[in-house]
Amino acid sequence: MVELRDVRAKVEAEDKSTMFLAARDRLFDRKSGILTLNNDISLKSTSGYEIRLNEAVVDTASGEVVSNKPVEVESQQGTIKAERLE
Repeated sequence: MVELRDVRAKVEAEDKSTMFLAARDRLFDRKSGILTLNNDISLKSTSGYEIRLNEAVVDTASGEVVSNKPVEVESQQGTIKAERLE
């Protein structure tokens, strides 16, 4: 297990846009490849949207992201609020 604090990352998305990730706490289980993000998570895309949430579990092998806590997605077209994200 690797524990990280005040994480900043730059990731290329499938559509070749760039995602900027910021999270206060992060735990990575190297054996399972599961990355758990907590507290003040922000994803900003160069394609024009921002996602804000407080929890996310990322399977680094499959790329699947799940959050069972409220999430907000903001884009030029409007804002979407949801109770979970998958």
